[in-house]
Amino acid sequence: MDYNWITLKDGRKMAYKEYGNANGKPLILVHGTPFSKLMWRDVPGVLDNEMFRIIAVDRPGYGHSDYNINGYLDNFPFDILELMDYLGIDKVSIAGVSGGGPSTLMCALKIPNKLKNVALISSVGPFVDEAIGDMNVNKKLYKTARMAPWIIYIQTHFLTKMIKKDPVKFITLGKKKLRGPDLEALEKDNFYLKLAEAYSDGCRQETSIKHNAMSHDIMHTANWKIPLKDINKTVHVFWGGKDRSIGDQCQYMAQILPNAITHFYPDEGHFLVYHKMSDVFKVL
Repeated sequence: MDYNWITLKDGRKMAYKEYGNANGKPLILVHGTPFSKLMWRDVPGVLDNEMFRIIAVDRPGYGHSDYNINGYLDNFPFDILELMDYLGIDKVSIAGVSGGGPSTLMCALKIPNKLKNVALISSVGPFVDEAIGDMNVNKKLYKTARMAPWIIYIQTHFLTKMIKKDPVKFITLGKKKLRGPDLEALEKDNFYLKLAEAYSDGCRQETSIKHNAMSHDIMHTANWKIPLKDINKTVHVFWGGKDRSIGDQCQYMAQILPNAITHFYPDEGHFLVYHKMSDVFKVL
């Protein structure tokens, strides 16, 4: 077994994988959509990090963590508390990337006193006009989620099956909606082949049309309910100015969060985490 897991109070399994220095400062990393804990292996500075004890978790329904039918997002902070208690950790820093941003924000909202530092990296945010910017076809996805959610449930069910069967094919199809730095990042040294295993691991579970973690992520972004103005914890927001996957969602959230510290990179795209993680480590 190349990962660890705990049984939560409600009987679900929560999986995680540790990287870095076992005696370092505890840091929880929250993967994007539809990745898993394995995505962090390919982020520079994670595997051999000497400063942090890195705990990469699988969000509910991804990787080896069971789906939570009773409040997927709302209860994530309490899953983290159980994990911290199991590992003997009193306070921890946390960083979430892309689709893992909302889960990270929920922790900042509900368990701020257990967190040292918080960072969002290329995070999705509210789907409102002010946050769309130069968003790619994802804006059509979110509009569909609002008007005909059943289409999203069916679509993500079959996408999950495709990723499990042939993640490279899925990434290749996804490349068609990319341009600029993100397309360059995928094609450089065939980097997309490294991502394929993390995609496959993220979608490894047999999911029903109703209980699909990817569907949940899309539906939450389309119908955002996290009260950003109520998050008083300092949040470091990392965003690439050429990120067409999320448009201006990070920029929009930074304007609403009471204590946001921005780290913006005009020439970076959605794969910012693979180029600027050293900057993230500095603030954590």
